[in-house]
Amino acid sequence: GVVLAEPFLEHHWAKAYFVKADQLGFTLVKNVNIDPNRPITSQEAVELVLQAFKLPILSNYEHVFSDVAENSREAALIHTAFALGVVLGDSGATTFRGKDPLNRAEMAKMVVDALRLFAKK
Repeated sequence: GVVLAEPFLEHHWAKAYFVKADQLGFTLVKNVNIDPNRPITSQEAVELVLQAFKLPILSNYEHVFSDVAENSREAALIHTAFALGVVLGDSGATTFRGKDPLNRAEMAKMVVDALRLFAKK
């Protein structure tokens, strides 16, 4: 489980959410030494969405993003989300920018598309 470490989480307003996210198996909260107020990266958001919808990670996929290391855990996550239609990458390019912060519009698109595709009706 989450080991609460100062200074980031012990007295943070979102402590209960981090504990619940850990109970749900979200790896995003495993490293509590990362400031919970830091913006989420694109690849972290992809992982969170895949875990929230309990989507299996592909082991075989076409590598399409030149800025994602081949045969890496991140590649499997990002290419799974791409194959499922949850993410598109940069318009007109073969890049994803997985380490870049995600803006609210990008997060909204990812969540709405995942809901549209995978929410139980």
